[in-house]
Amino acid sequence: MASSPLAEKVKGCQDWREREHHCERWGIDVIVRSPGGKMREAIELAVLNSNTEAEQGVAVLKLFPALVAECTLDPNSRARVFSDDDIEWLADKNREELYGIANIALELAGIGEAAVTAAGNA
Repeated sequence: MASSPLAEKVKGCQDWREREHHCERWGIDVIVRSPGGKMREAIELAVLNSNTEAEQGVAVLKLFPALVAECTLDPNSRARVFSDDDIEWLADKNREELYGIANIALELAGIGEAAVTAAGNA
């Protein structure tokens, strides 16, 4: 069955939140966007499947390279800066830059420190 015209409109809608960000150590400007549903679900599951706040933090940190790859856009082309193939080496890049982008993405998704803690207490 074909999607309704309203469903097609929603499907084509750019509905994520975005923020410009300068990566000082990398010498680039990027757009950071909120993560998509699959990444958001992976983060929420990582938090919910952890027993302590420390475990939650470690679980979420492990997802940061994939989060950065998904949520970092070129401000000129609006294309992703990093592909899924870049995730492995991204994990070895400067922690400050990686965490900066990931934390912006989490904030844009409404998953800040308080939200992560609250999700773990649910």
